[in-house]
Amino acid sequence: TGPQWTVGDEVTYSKKCDPYEQGGLPLSNEEVDKIRTQVPEWTLSEDYKSISKEWLHKDFESAVAFINKINILCINEGHSPWSANIQQARGAKRSLRIVLHTARLGGLSYADFMLALKLDFVR
Repeated sequence: TGPQWTVGDEVTYSKKCDPYEQGGLPLSNEEVDKIRTQVPEWTLSEDYKSISKEWLHKDFESAVAFINKINILCINEGHSPWSANIQQARGAKRSLRIVLHTARLGGLSYADFMLALKLDFVR
């Protein structure tokens, strides 16, 4: 069987990853601290309002190909990154940085963590 796509704990794992299911409020710092252990490669912002991750690619074309895969996943999830930046890295390499944040809530949502979990499997 494939991976279980859930975020949260025994109490929250069954919640839909829809910001409106959260009562229109971002996740509390305590909720974020519990859930973030499931996406350890993602960096939490100091203000607890976003998470981010960087991928290194051999060139611009491979970074764009990767972001196109991310785009397909985001369309299927109905949730997209707050920002995606491709920047020059060492030599000809490119760094792709994705930031997740739910603007409608002004902070993090279950959808952000669900998307982060799934993005970790994009190759």
